[in-house]
Order: sequence, then C-alpha cells, then structure tokens
Amino acid sequence: MYPVTLVSPGQNEATWLEISTRSVIHLVDELLYFDDNSIDNSMEIAESLSNEFDNFKIIPCPDVQGKKRFSSILNRGFEMSRNEWVMHWAPDFIAYSE
Repeated sequence: MYPVTLVSPGQNEATWLEISTRSVIHLVDELLYFDDNSIDNSMEIAESLSNEFDNFKIIPCPDVQGKKRFSSILNRGFEMSRNEWVMHWAPDFIAYSE
C-alpha cells in the first residue's frame, strides 16, 4: 500500500463505483468518496465498500452550489487527506495491472 489518498467525487456512479474501487483500493492508504446527491444506488454500494474496506471512507459533500461545487469537493478531500500525496480519482476510472 502506498501513502496516497484518492479523492473521488461521484454522482450516479452505480455502474462503475465498485469495479473502480476494487481496482485500486489495495494500492492506496485511503479513498475518500464524496457522493454528490446520487439518485441511483451509488450510496448503497459505497456503504457496502466502506463496511468491507477500512480505507474507503464516505465523506459528506461541502454545501457549495454552482460552478465552485466540484472544486470545493476536491479541496475538501485534499484538506482531509492523511497523506502528502493526493490524487483525484473518478469513480469510473479503472486501474489495470499486469
């Protein structure tokens, strides 16, 4: 595991969230997931992942609307990180290794 935090804002990512998380969760120290008012079952999937993996954390989104919402979510994740290395990770990214 590397001392890296992934910040993952997502909305309606039920299709990819679990696949994406499982592809990378064993490589990083923590993954901070921000659910942005999903109307699908993304939160149920996130809660299941949080129960399975100690390093998967669900974080409430900041109460900012408009153009600055996405950057405020990323900034919150960067501030909350335990690590010096922080990276944006979209819930539809997949880490491949050979």
